[in-house]
Amino acid sequence: MIALLAIDACCSGGYSEGRTDICVKLLDTRVEAGFVEMPGLDYDWTFVLHDSQALRNWSVAVAEMTVSALATGTSVEAWMSAFARIRCAQIVSAWHSALPDPLRDKVTLVQLGSAARREDLLGSDLDHAVLASDEDSAAAVVPHLYTFIRVMSSVLCPPCEGFVMATNPRWIGTEASWQTRVQQYLSHPDWDHARYLFMLVDSRVHARAREWDEVVLPVRTAIESSSFLRWEMAHLGIRGTVGLGPFGRVVLDQVGERKVFSVKERLVAPMVHSIRLLAMSAGITRLSTRERCAELAALGVLTQGEATEVMAAVSFAWSLRLRSHAKAVLDGNPLRDWVDAGRLSQEEQAELREHLRVAKELEHMVCRRFPKPR
Repeated sequence: MIALLAIDACCSGGYSEGRTDICVKLLDTRVEAGFVEMPGLDYDWTFVLHDSQALRNWSVAVAEMTVSALATGTSVEAWMSAFARIRCAQIVSAWHSALPDPLRDKVTLVQLGSAARREDLLGSDLDHAVLASDEDSAAAVVPHLYTFIRVMSSVLCPPCEGFVMATNPRWIGTEASWQTRVQQYLSHPDWDHARYLFMLVDSRVHARAREWDEVVLPVRTAIESSSFLRWEMAHLGIRGTVGLGPFGRVVLDQVGERKVFSVKERLVAPMVHSIRLLAMSAGITRLSTRERCAELAALGVLTQGEATEVMAAVSFAWSLRLRSHAKAVLDGNPLRDWVDAGRLSQEEQAELREHLRVAKELEHMVCRRFPKPR
């Protein structure tokens, strides 16, 4: 057994405000994903995050474990569940090492996107926001955020390419400034503002939960009641994004001399966003895609068969992306969100086309369900 800082708090979504140690738990060093041990739970990340050789050793170890686990039948969901605890420990340690003591009680990290849904893979972006107790603290923390981002990059968690990070003024503020920002988005709901509103829904805050609820609840209420916002997401955000063209042709992109399939943009994102839209319209507050899908089936929004097909397609996409990330780590290459189409086996190509068909049907479903209001 080994003492680890705040893993339970980070994973559960809340910890006691005002404590510098947050929460210390004794946790078994073995976290298993389908009977495969996940490297890293027994690390003291406070020190490891600043040891480049240890970080490289960990990256290779987790990549090797990932390849082995997936090859022997471990589900990608089991892998993500185990990896989430490692990622939580890394985030808490990086946050504490980056911020000086006086600021830790005055600013709160908000995880966004896949991290909030507990669906991070190797190489998932560091989408995040900050909730500050006052304007001075919001300004004071910014230089330290660059340190936090740099440290997280060293554990295969790169900066968000879309700049959804608290170093962007759009993603940092006090409760009052966040509420003002949300009201501005709702008053002028163009597509950019609608996108930001939907991003706020997939959020998990580590302290000041009641304050953050006051920011997010009006967003949820507005989306549930606004046919215009739902139409925007369906027709401007989801429609036409699934990578399946006419006559069942897989849509490929050109990268140099290679034809590649963009797993994240053409399969993962359309399905995750479609399920989120359906879930929000049904009043479902769960964050994970699997839980949302299960509740949609329970409510009759999806049939059980549709829900099963959707989750099979999402799991396939996660697995494809994860295997690509693991191979890149082992080969010493940059992590990409696409796979070389020429390297997919015939079986994988056939499976990809089938899951894209399911994704396309889901895309059509949300577009029919949320027509443009008259």
